[in-house]
Amino acid sequence: KLNPQEVRNCIYAGPFNDMIVELSRSDLFTKAWGIPPREPDEPRKVSRELASNRLYATMADCQIVLRDFALSDLTKFHSNLKLTLDYCMIRMQNISQEDRDRLRSAYLNTLDIAIRTYGDSLFRLPNKAGALKRQRSVPLSDAVLLAIRKLDHKASMLPKHAEAILRKTKDLLTDEKTNKILTSRGNARREFEERVNLMTDVYHSVLGGEDGQ
Repeated sequence: KLNPQEVRNCIYAGPFNDMIVELSRSDLFTKAWGIPPREPDEPRKVSRELASNRLYATMADCQIVLRDFALSDLTKFHSNLKLTLDYCMIRMQNISQEDRDRLRSAYLNTLDIAIRTYGDSLFRLPNKAGALKRQRSVPLSDAVLLAIRKLDHKASMLPKHAEAILRKTKDLLTDEKTNKILTSRGNARREFEERVNLMTDVYHSVLGGEDGQ
């Protein structure tokens, strides 16, 4: 039985879906999520290591990429996340090459900024000592990437403030209330807005002194 993303891959085949698959196998994405890098003969032939990677094997990697595009404009949010992802695929199925290039560039630029800001702590949950070293969180990744995107050109300044951002992010994730907001599996529009707003506040707080630059 196919899972929802595997179904989308079949019935919404087209340029947008091809771009999602491409982004999920990009060096930046595989680095961010700890997935084995692209192999020369895939998808026809893959290593045992790649085939056993849960994100790759279930196309969860592609769904993570799709979430970013589907949630970037919450005015287009439907009654639940599954429908929102489905309608994003329908809406974008045959977008132009120009639009694909724009979306691809924006996604990779945002992910690059996130990696340079958070390093190995990117999308990770805190361990018992409070260090961001546990498993990666998909809801947290939504919040981080969408908040970075909201900063527009100011986002490029985030890596300069990496230490402060890591500290403030860790504070949010070690507080029971804000941890629940950032990492909950709740998929109502209001919950996505709360997550993004929390991370946006973090980034604005460290960039406050540079608004005039």
